Amino acid sequence: MKNRLIHNPKPRNPARSLRVCRWLLPVVLLWPCATPTLLAQTQEVSPGPAHLATEPDRDALLAVAKDVNQPQSARRAAVVALVNSPPPGRTAVLGLLLDPSNEPALLAMTLRAMATTPHPLPEEVVPALYRLLGGVPEGAVRDLGQVLATTADSRIISRLIDTALRSDEVQAKRLASITCLGFTRDKDAAGTLVQLTDEGQPSAVRESALDALEAMTAANQPRDHKAWDAWWSGVRRSSTQKWLDELLANHQHREWAGDAQSAALRDQLIDAQRSLYRATAEADRSALLVAMLNNPASIVASRLLALDLAVQRLTDSQPIPDELRLALIERLKDPSDAVRQRSALLLRDLSDGPAADAVARQLESGEPVSPAVLKAFLLLLARQPRAGVVEPAMGFLMRPDVRGEAAAALTAAADASLMTDDQKSETDRVVRVLLSSSSDSVPQLIELLARVGDEESWGRIADYLSNGDDQARLAAARAWAQSNRPVNKLAQLAGDPIVQSVLYVAATKRCNDLETLRALIAHRPEQEQPLTSWQRAVVAIAGRIDPADVLAIDDELKTTQAGRTLRDQVLAAAINRLMPGEDPIDPDPDPYALAFKRDASVLARLLMRRAALRLEAGDPAQAMADFDRIASLDTGVDPQIRSDMDLGIVEARLALGDTSAAAEHASAVVTRLADQPEKQNAFLVGVAKRFLQTASRNLDAGQPERARLLIDQLKRLVPDASVLPDELHELLDALDRKAVPPKPVTPATPTPTVPDGNTTPPPTPSVEPTVQTPSAKP
Repeated sequence: MKNRLIHNPKPRNPARSLRVCRWLLPVVLLWPCATPTLLAQTQEVSPGPAHLATEPDRDALLAVAKDVNQPQSARRAAVVALVNSPPPGRTAVLGLLLDPSNEPALLAMTLRAMATTPHPLPEEVVPALYRLLGGVPEGAVRDLGQVLATTADSRIISRLIDTALRSDEVQAKRLASITCLGFTRDKDAAGTLVQLTDEGQPSAVRESALDALEAMTAANQPRDHKAWDAWWSGVRRSSTQKWLDELLANHQHREWAGDAQSAALRDQLIDAQRSLYRATAEADRSALLVAMLNNPASIVASRLLALDLAVQRLTDSQPIPDELRLALIERLKDPSDAVRQRSALLLRDLSDGPAADAVARQLESGEPVSPAVLKAFLLLLARQPRAGVVEPAMGFLMRPDVRGEAAAALTAAADASLMTDDQKSETDRVVRVLLSSSSDSVPQLIELLARVGDEESWGRIADYLSNGDDQARLAAARAWAQSNRPVNKLAQLAGDPIVQSVLYVAATKRCNDLETLRALIAHRPEQEQPLTSWQRAVVAIAGRIDPADVLAIDDELKTTQAGRTLRDQVLAAAINRLMPGEDPIDPDPDPYALAFKRDASVLARLLMRRAALRLEAGDPAQAMADFDRIASLDTGVDPQIRSDMDLGIVEARLALGDTSAAAEHASAVVTRLADQPEKQNAFLVGVAKRFLQTASRNLDAGQPERARLLIDQLKRLVPDASVLPDELHELLDALDRKAVPPKPVTPATPTPTVPDGNTTPPPTPSVEPTVQTPSAKP
């Protein structure tokens, strides 16, 4: 935060100061004499869903909060809702509530709500808070101190120290600053407070400093300067860890000395420790957690809180240093089962090897462990298996309460090759008995059986593929897929949504079975997410089967109305096998691909099929690339494919707008087929159809000149129009008349002239068109 309040802050000695941390303690901890009325008010202003104020609510809530005629409970609820409102506009609302001109009651309610909010407060409110030091409402200075300690940085603390030390400062502001320092945990602030307990200070300053020191440290010291000065001499050079340990132990001792079993005090202590963590600098938070976990005087709730905060660090991708890991491992022997369980689960998520060693030693020793803790220990070992736990885990299989976790630990041990053959054989026998006699933990037992079982056991797993229980069926499918057994067994269940996800992954990885591919095509999923996996599996299998079969697969895909993109990918998968080096993903040819390279006809048909598909999709450039590949084949191409390719080239050239190239290619083919009049005429019919279709589209697009060019070129290619079918002959005649551009009409020439090819012809009488056969080639 920019320093907008401090013009000349007092220089601070980094060697004497810890990393600056602030902390917030609830009023009920530092003010034991809180009256029932105050406690009732605290509960009253802690609404549930009401504190999620939205932008439209703020004006109405602000009006209620400022209305002195409203009941106090309504005003407090409105203030709490505003303080806890969403970030957009929240800073501005807090600024309005903290305006020094507001009535003291509203300021006090605002500070109380800010001191107890579970949400972080914006740093931008610090200047407004600091302005209240000189006029804070009576009884609200503690709340102000809590809020400042939570939101202020080292510069604000320096400013508070300067204000507290200034003898010429207004006493009310000076005393408020001293009280606020008592809510920080800054060691320089502690030194300043000790200095202010000197007999030379005014009585009010000295008493406020003593109160602040007690609030900060909870140390059991006489209320005189000498005692505190001696205390300060002993702690001023202590390490961060020691400072944290002493603060934590002091507060715990103070608050639990009266009644360690009081749930209310326990909750207050946990709130205080949570606030302490929030107000601690990031670099010191791990040290604070270590202190909370290892402090012998800590209570179970305190250690559980530390575990919660450690889990939050892991969730937020914050570092878990070695000293904190060691503290967690120590808690695996904690007297509290809850602490042991939570520690084991956290260490599991950390994949901590030393923790697995510690758990293995406990289980090998035969030490009695509660079911909850044992489950957590086995789950940790499922991530970090250890050979020494195999025997105990085999025994735990007989316990229904931990059977699933024991199976998971044994599965991990088998995957890590930590089980002997005898152990596998015995586990196989036990698991089969359990599957026959019990319904507990079936999915985990199936997974374990897949690791240790023989062929007979795999027969049992196959039976579970048709089991009525979804989880058992899914476990069997996963086991089958991971075993490298034929995927076609799973393909029999291609319509089962439970099995589909497993089938798609297995098929993508290793399937080369034509029937499995056909089963997938026959059971195309509807939902988008599985559809993507399905398409990936179809393409993968198409790249492994006989390329000749892919032509039939493409027919099936066309029948099922599969998209052009999928068909293109399927054809490409087969083409890439027959043209090694074409695939940028896998440019190295494999023996299977080389074996099919000699069959140029298969490759040509695949390329022709893909080129036609690309023409349909409006991608003539890619279609031409496929035509070029066909033309480059070393061996001869089937005559029918050659004929289709020639017409495809004409169509692609026309689509690309290169009518001259289209006409030149057509002319060359006509010349080549001069001694084959039937094929020549069939080719000319195909050419005429494509030229006339393109000319028609040009006319519809308002391009008569291009249409005229196409018709003239077609007349040159087909000088004898009698070779064309009647429908094409009539279409040529109609387009020939429509494609005559109009001649411009000028004022000097009022009557129409004869069309010259560049003007629109005048209207003609409505008569039946006659077919005119070109007499000669121009």
